[in-house]
Amino acid sequence: MAKYSQEDLEYMNSLSAAIKLKSPIKSTIILWVSFFAIMWLLFWASHAQVDEITKGQGKVIPSGQVKVVQNLEGGIVSEILVKEGQHVHKGDILFKLDNTISKSSYKEQKLKINELRAKAIRLKAQINMQPFSKYKKEYKNIDKKVIRNERNLYRTNIRQLSKTLHILLEQVEQKKYEYANLKDKIKNQTENYNLIQEQIKISKPLYEKQIISKVEYLKLIREANKISAEIQSLKLSLPKIKSEIKEAKQKIIEEKLKFKNKSSEEYNKVTAQIDQILQKTNALSDKVKRTIITSPVDGVIKQLFINTIGGVVKPAMDICEIVPSSNNLIIETKIKPSDIAFLYPNQKAIVKFTAYDFTIHGGLEGRVVNIGADTIVDKKGNSFFNVKIKTDKNYLGTPEKKLYIMVGMTAEVDILTGKKTVLDYILKPIFKAKNSALTER
Repeated sequence: MAKYSQEDLEYMNSLSAAIKLKSPIKSTIILWVSFFAIMWLLFWASHAQVDEITKGQGKVIPSGQVKVVQNLEGGIVSEILVKEGQHVHKGDILFKLDNTISKSSYKEQKLKINELRAKAIRLKAQINMQPFSKYKKEYKNIDKKVIRNERNLYRTNIRQLSKTLHILLEQVEQKKYEYANLKDKIKNQTENYNLIQEQIKISKPLYEKQIISKVEYLKLIREANKISAEIQSLKLSLPKIKSEIKEAKQKIIEEKLKFKNKSSEEYNKVTAQIDQILQKTNALSDKVKRTIITSPVDGVIKQLFINTIGGVVKPAMDICEIVPSSNNLIIETKIKPSDIAFLYPNQKAIVKFTAYDFTIHGGLEGRVVNIGADTIVDKKGNSFFNVKIKTDKNYLGTPEKKLYIMVGMTAEVDILTGKKTVLDYILKPIFKAKNSALTER
């Protein structure tokens, strides 16, 4: 802009002179404002940081191996409770097989076990010589009719034993009576013998003086000898009767022992039978349970191999496939070899699913969990590294309104590899051009 002297301004009108004087001030202000704006922009560009990301395309893969559901015995399908693509939880019923035969056999074996258990309780009561009612806790869950039959049999057996023992006890009492009677006889005869001996003692002087005849005196001696012989005979009978008493008592003990031993033998046989049938029952119970086919994991039904009610499932046949699901997703991502150098495990990533609008539903946060050791070449000849991203959750939206992510869904993955200032991004082409300029042949 030209500068005007005071003399030049004097020849101008007042309006023109005012304009000429004002112009340099405006220009100066604009110049300074522009300068400060540029400086502020440079300062902001050198300090403001933006994320540096590596982009890749990927898809959701199962977090675990696909589970194949089978049935050991097979059977006829009575119900199909799922369809392909359906979410299932661990323990959910998938199929039901006809269990009429297995259930009937199971009930039959259970009835046998109840009968044998009731018999075992009865035998235990007989062995311990205890009332049948003492085992009430053990038989409270057994059919009342079965228990009633065993209780009646218990009473019959105990009654029979009591009758036998009563006869033996009567024999003991009889022998005891005989023994006591024999003792009394010995006592009486001993007293008689003593009296006769006294008579002989008195009669002897009389016989010597011939006051009494010899016949009378010998008669007394003969009577004494007779009684003495009788006493000896009675005394010899005492051990015999005593032995008979002991023998009768031993018979009582043996009868009780015989009763207990017989009950014990039966009890051992019954418990062995119970163990054998229990094994069969457990096997049948498992077989009945296996007619209800449940999901082994939380996941999604990938494929059903049988779709017909009434269809036959062969033993060990594949029935369906389930893709396991968890609280996390695994995204298998293709990364260019030129970008792989900046990746390492545990880096943050944002996963944007093509099935859901990112601007509305957002994406899922995740982290790098695995980086492929070598490049993979696809059918088109493109090389890439497989990088796996693990997300923090398996759905978009809110916990109340979940948008589940399915296996196989495609996604765009942004992996945060670092941060750069805006100035770095602006200068990058310049530095790149500087390094490569004037180097061509």
